[in-house]
Amino acid sequence: MKTMLLNCSKKLIKSNLIILVFFLCTGISIAQISVSGKVTDAVTGEPLPGANIIIKGSVKGAQTDFDGNFSIQSQKGDVLAISYLGYVSQEILIGDDTNLQIKLVGDSNSLDEVIVVGYGSTSRTKIISAVSVVDAETLKEIPVPNVSNALEGLASGLFVRQGTGEPGFSGSSFEIRNFGSALVIVDGSPGDLNQLDPNEIESISVLKDAAAAAVYGVQGGNGVVLIKTRSGSYGKPELSYTNAFTYTSFTSSPDYLSSAQYGEVLNEGLRNDNQAPFYSEEEIEAYRSGSDPVNYPNTDWKGLVIKDWGYQQRHNLSLSGGSNKIKYFVNAGYLSQGSNYTEDVLSYEQYNLRSNIEADIDDNLKLTFNLATRTP
Repeated sequence: MKTMLLNCSKKLIKSNLIILVFFLCTGISIAQISVSGKVTDAVTGEPLPGANIIIKGSVKGAQTDFDGNFSIQSQKGDVLAISYLGYVSQEILIGDDTNLQIKLVGDSNSLDEVIVVGYGSTSRTKIISAVSVVDAETLKEIPVPNVSNALEGLASGLFVRQGTGEPGFSGSSFEIRNFGSALVIVDGSPGDLNQLDPNEIESISVLKDAAAAAVYGVQGGNGVVLIKTRSGSYGKPELSYTNAFTYTSFTSSPDYLSSAQYGEVLNEGLRNDNQAPFYSEEEIEAYRSGSDPVNYPNTDWKGLVIKDWGYQQRHNLSLSGGSNKIKYFVNAGYLSQGSNYTEDVLSYEQYNLRSNIEADIDDNLKLTFNLATRTP
C-alpha cells in the first residue's frame, strides 16, 4: 500500500512539473508588450528623428520617426539602449511604464572635436558646411601602398578611382561629388597625397561646397582634401615600430587556350562554315603531346611572364615625445612593391622621412622645424 502511494505521489509530482513548465512557457509568450515613446533633446525639447532604439543583448530594434516617436515589442526586464549621433547614449529598464519620454543630452566631447578647415581649425559645433573627417587610424590598417587608395569608402561624397596597379604608379585620382579633381593641401600648402606615409598623417578633412570655395577660391571649387601631419606630444618618449606584409593579385585574368585546344576550336568553326579543317588530327595530337616542341610548340606564355601573386611590404619607425618647452616627432618609413611579373621588372621602393620639432623659446616666440623627404 505504501509503495502504491509513493508511486502515485511521484506521478503526481511529475504531472505537476509538466503543467508548471507549460504555464511558464505560456507566460513567457504572453509577456510580450508593446513599448512606445518619444525621444527629444533634453535642452530644446525638439524631437530627434532617426534615433536608434535597440533591445540590449538582441538584434531587435527600431528607429524614431520624423516626430521622434517609436514603438517596439519588448518584455518586462529588458533594457532599451537609445543612441543618437552627437548625444550621450542612454539605457532604460522596461517596467510597468510602457509609454516612455526619453530626453537625450548632447555629447560635448564629440561637439568639441577639432576639425581642420582652411588654414585653421574649428570645433564641430561651429561647422555649418559639408565637411567629412577621415579616421587616420583606419588608414594605417588598410594594406595598400598609397594613401589615396585607402580613402575609398571612408568619406561621403569622395569618389576614388584607381587606374592601374603598376608598382610606383598605383595611386588613385579622386573627386568630390563628381565635380572634378579636388585640391590637396598638406600642412597648409598644395601637395601630393601619395607621397605621404600613412603613419605620418594625423587627420584628413574633406571640404565640400562653400566650405572649400570660401577659403581657396577658384582652386577649391571642386572641393579640398586637407591633410595635417603628426607632431610631437608632451610626455615621455614613445618609440613605435609597425610592419605589414601583403600579397597582391589581379582582379581578373583571362585563361588562354592551349595550342591543341586552339586547333580544335578553329577546325570546329571551319566545319560549321562548311569548310575543310585547317589542322589534321595528327597535328593536333602533336600539339597536345609535346613530342615535337620545335614544329608543334605549346608554350604557356602567360605562365612564363606572369605569376599569380605579387609581394609587398611596409615598415615604419616613429619616435615622439616632449616636455613643457619642446616636443618632437620623427618618422621613417620604407615601402617595397613587387609586381606580378615573374622577373619582377616593375618592382618599386620608397623611403619616407619626416621630422617635426616645436620649441617654445619664450611666451611670445615659438620655433618650428619641419623636414619631409621621399625617395624616389
